[in-house]
Amino acid sequence: MLSHLVFFFTIWFLWPRELDGYSVGRDGRPSVPDYAMVNARYVSVKAGHLEMEAKAKEAAFNMLTHQMIAKNVVALLYNKSDQRTIVTGENAIFRMDERHLHMRDNVQSLSPDGFLMKGPEVNYDLAKRLVTAPKPIEGETFEREVLVWGDRAEAPLDENKIHLIGNARTVFTEKKRGITKIRGESAVMDRNESKVTYFQKVKVEQDKIIGTSETADLYYSDLDRTCAMWR
Repeated sequence: MLSHLVFFFTIWFLWPRELDGYSVGRDGRPSVPDYAMVNARYVSVKAGHLEMEAKAKEAAFNMLTHQMIAKNVVALLYNKSDQRTIVTGENAIFRMDERHLHMRDNVQSLSPDGFLMKGPEVNYDLAKRLVTAPKPIEGETFEREVLVWGDRAEAPLDENKIHLIGNARTVFTEKKRGITKIRGESAVMDRNESKVTYFQKVKVEQDKIIGTSETADLYYSDLDRTCAMWR
């Protein structure tokens, strides 16, 4: 409720004006938004802590559907430690009743530790504090020594993990061993432990060695860089 009040106050105080354009309501029919905004900003606060900030060059708010439709969006998603993940995209829809943000077209998500994820779509569920990518993604660590891909992904905002679901792939580059390629049906990248764990039909390629297993771990920390441990 507080976030709604902040949003309404922001619109009323800074950007209200009638819009002669159209948006699409939940029933799929065109509807006239109540407000159009330039340089819009939305803030969501819960229990005294920032949950999310969203900034857009252009936005339209429909009071009937409680939807904000925006272009050229930067969303700041705050975890429980008040660190922020920066998500950018060309288009976005925020459904206020559902507390759900959908961003699409050239979406990039930059985590506090420097991990960058790219894809065509990203969803953020404020209630579950969960970022999901329903379409193929690619990601990279800050120094690009680890590159990952997956058909889709999930990332709990309060954990330094990304779950790669479907055709999970990794290319790991290190000076000593060169390039290691790993593929599995799924994988979990735990960035706190600098480890990627692969599951089901795992294949590891390193130098001239190829191995297969049902699970494998890749450790990529600076202190203890270890290739996949097959199980």
